[in-house]
Amino acid sequence: MRIDIRLYKLFDADLIAFATNGYSLKQMFEDSLMSYANGVAYSIKYDRPLEIDLEHSYNMHLAVLIPNGDRKTCALLQGIKKRYRNAFCKAVLRNALTVQNMASYIADEALIPLQMALLKRSNALKTPPDEKVVIIKKYSYNGRREARQSSYLYEILNREG
Repeated sequence: MRIDIRLYKLFDADLIAFATNGYSLKQMFEDSLMSYANGVAYSIKYDRPLEIDLEHSYNMHLAVLIPNGDRKTCALLQGIKKRYRNAFCKAVLRNALTVQNMASYIADEALIPLQMALLKRSNALKTPPDEKVVIIKKYSYNGRREARQSSYLYEILNREG
């Protein structure tokens, strides 16, 4: 199943900042949606505030691919009200982030340490044993389907059926 996600720099600078800082936003969407639909506790941590140059950034369009074999995720996405699927997908991803990326909205550099302190506190918190926490790094994911087969989520969903 293909889902088109539209990100607008005015409303989604926090998410666009992940892509402009070298993270695979597409993979983040896929994993967070599949986790949500399959009831797998899933959190995303990142290690530094992600800033974005709003003057020189653009809106983004992503094609997120959900395997047709993942019936729960496909059923969930087909069950969302018309014209709200884009907003729903972004809400699920933001919900998976342990800390919202507010640095993309900050104009005064002196305020960045506030975001850094929040990240440090959040990353230091203990995680429940049944929750999978992914600490994202700049992506090496190359968009091929076989790269996805080694992802944590793919393994969990295949194990649980």
